[in-house]
Amino acid sequence: MKTPAPPIRALIGLGLGLVVGGIIVATGSPLGRALSERIEPLGTMWVNGLRMTVVPLVMSLLVATLASSEGARMFGALGRRAIGIFLTLLIVIAIIGLVAAPPIYSLMHVDPAAAAALRASSGVAPTTTPPTFANWIVSLVPANVIATAAEGTMLPLIVFAAFFGLALARLDEVLRAPAVSFFRAVADAMLAIVRWILLLAPIGAFALAVSLAVHLGNATAGVILFYLVSHSGLLLIVLGLLYIVIPAVTRTSVARFARALLPAQIVVVSTRSSLAALPAMLDGAQRELGVPAPVAGFALPLGVSLLRANTGL
Repeated sequence: MKTPAPPIRALIGLGLGLVVGGIIVATGSPLGRALSERIEPLGTMWVNGLRMTVVPLVMSLLVATLASSEGARMFGALGRRAIGIFLTLLIVIAIIGLVAAPPIYSLMHVDPAAAAALRASSGVAPTTTPPTFANWIVSLVPANVIATAAEGTMLPLIVFAAFFGLALARLDEVLRAPAVSFFRAVADAMLAIVRWILLLAPIGAFALAVSLAVHLGNATAGVILFYLVSHSGLLLIVLGLLYIVIPAVTRTSVARFARALLPAQIVVVSTRSSLAALPAMLDGAQRELGVPAPVAGFALPLGVSLLRANTGL
């Protein structure tokens, strides 16, 4: 009998974890809850393993790419094209939300008193005023790149890495070549670590899924369940459109595109974090789709920072 591929094994682990967590919640078993608490650190360690590669992987890929002679020329054209595609997709996604959401959420009736009580008990701070465009532009230039890296804020890191790589490209070949070799070696080493960590995806996804199902508990009842199901449905519509548009535009088969995305999707479902899934995205893009490392190393971190489909929806 043929052994399932690693992404399929991870998907099986995720599904089993959700089933086991659901059984624990349904039965109210103290032993089951104790078990979920014991295995939760395994999932957290797996996610942390992926997260620890994000900053060095993105930084090294960008610097090595832009420090090369052809990197600077690619940077402008690829950047303009990527941002244009991201903005177009976000506009389409926002239109889907504007059209589809009002009739769906008109069916949801929330008692104001119950809503106020839930808001008070949740400890969630009141909604703050969104930052202005000027503040957002200023935030793109990090005052402390080390602190920015520690916070995992990708877009300012991309800006810093871009300037650093372009500055290296202007140095003499004698000085530039060792630096480019160093950053390429770092990027290759980080991708190797990512592949090792993804081999443990069935265990990590199982542990996280059990914990997720147990923590949700009865919180998915009533109005919250309606919101989760309806919002997830809208996101699935957006995902379906991407599965149609992207393979058609790039002339990539849907099956191949799906295989490349599956490991990152499993990470996202397990962690609810696109940043944690970035290493798996980079690995799938290069290994499965054959996207050149410089293109993937620039476009995917930019996409994680800008193409926020959930926010647009």
